[in-house]
Amino acid sequence: MESPVAKAPGSFISARRKPKILPMNDGIERKPLPDFASDEDAEDFVDYADLSDYDLSDFKTMRFCFAPSEETVTLRLPAPLLAALKAKADSTGLSYDRLVEQALSAALQD
Repeated sequence: MESPVAKAPGSFISARRKPKILPMNDGIERKPLPDFASDEDAEDFVDYADLSDYDLSDFKTMRFCFAPSEETVTLRLPAPLLAALKAKADSTGLSYDRLVEQALSAALQD
């Protein structure tokens, strides 16, 4: 039986299999991505660059959730766990509730 979470409209949890990401071991030397001074510079680069020329091996798969959260959950956590969660969230640039949402989503993936 499929998880009801995977069927929820607007859900970012997908019942589909993860796509295979093939390693870049074709013997072609790729250029490192340049550093960008702004988001606008990065957008301009992506609009015109052939990304197959660049080394993307350090990239990680990201999930984006465009559906708004509709439910509120109250969770009691030990203070050290909450502090560690907030520190981890700060280091990744996420809010700690979004980090919890991602962890729960990952835990429910097959």
